[in-house]
Amino acid sequence: EGSIGVYRTGGAKRKGAARLSLRLNVASTDKRLIDWLASVTGVGSTNLHNVAKGNRRTSWEWQVRSRQAAELLFDVAPYILIKDEQVRVACEFANSMGPGGCHPLSVETVALRERLAMELRDLKRAA
Repeated sequence: EGSIGVYRTGGAKRKGAARLSLRLNVASTDKRLIDWLASVTGVGSTNLHNVAKGNRRTSWEWQVRSRQAAELLFDVAPYILIKDEQVRVACEFANSMGPGGCHPLSVETVALRERLAMELRDLKRAA
């Protein structure tokens, strides 16, 4: 199971405005898939996602954030069939990312990123 999302990070805990961050996640009960994704792409982190309990099996997660997520999406976009609209919106969001670091964003860029985050959320709910 995989997802593409824009998530709010920071805020009051970070002494400033919340930021929006691009994130890719894949979760599986087969750790070999998670390890393979990390090995083939060379990016992201792998984590224990859920511990087995009752009928639920242990699952693992591969997660890629921010610029690494953007670069990976640009690379795989031509091959995506199922979540192509989500990838398109996520790539548009990635194009709004600045040069890195803590550079202030213009009001227009903040509004664009908020709109794209909502559009991506709506696409995920409609799927």
